[in-house]
Amino acid sequence: MLSSPLNILQSLRSTEETYDYPPTHQRPSGVDVLLDSYWVSIIDWFYQMSDHFSYSRPLVSLSSHLLHQYTRLLPFDKRHFQLSSIAIFHLAAKILETRPVSIGQMTELR
Repeated sequence: MLSSPLNILQSLRSTEETYDYPPTHQRPSGVDVLLDSYWVSIIDWFYQMSDHFSYSRPLVSLSSHLLHQYTRLLPFDKRHFQLSSIAIFHLAAKILETRPVSIGQMTELR
């Protein structure tokens, strides 16, 4: 069953709320507002890339999970978040797919 980007985001948020992160790895305040404004569009982009390259849906799930874990630890601006998303999707494709595409091919699509 396919999940909407909003459902994925809600699932990640509920997991985040129950996980006990070490105090030394808490993000600075204000970062959540920035990330919330980008999450839905990035997850939608993961779906678009997956569909365009005929990748499996678990790739979207893995990409979302990896990005969520990565963004838990560091402050981000929009550019860093976008670059991280591209790199993580590429990494997830290399892990799960038999024919990963280059980062250049992904950035050419809009």
